[in-house]
Amino acid sequence: MVFRSSGYTKGTRTSHLVERAVRFGIEPVTDLWLSKHSSFWRDRSDRAKLRQVVADGKFDLVHSHLPNDMRLARGARLRIPIVRTLYDNEPRRTGAADLRAMRDAEAVFVFSRGMRRALLERGFRDAQVVHVDSA
Repeated sequence: MVFRSSGYTKGTRTSHLVERAVRFGIEPVTDLWLSKHSSFWRDRSDRAKLRQVVADGKFDLVHSHLPNDMRLARGARLRIPIVRTLYDNEPRRTGAADLRAMRDAEAVFVFSRGMRRALLERGFRDAQVVHVDSA
């Protein structure tokens, strides 16, 4: 499934990611805002649409990459696991609201051992925080 993403090319409305998904027989869902920053009306609409998409499909999980995506998935109260990839290497850059939302995640994938250690120090479960070796 492809939601709205950074696949849009600068200066055009063409999404090479969406075009590629269609070539592989995947029907993208593109009518979500998925704003990088919280926006009351857009987030409200996205939570309702996300609930509908998950209820209509055969999905095993939701994978979020940005803080607002994680909050949307959590707020939609889905009955499937939510996982989060955290790209920050510095624990201090992760906001309190993002940390609260991530606590409900089935797993949080990190690329930094320091970030993994910091999340464990903040009370995350050992099995919940997965270090992905980027090498």
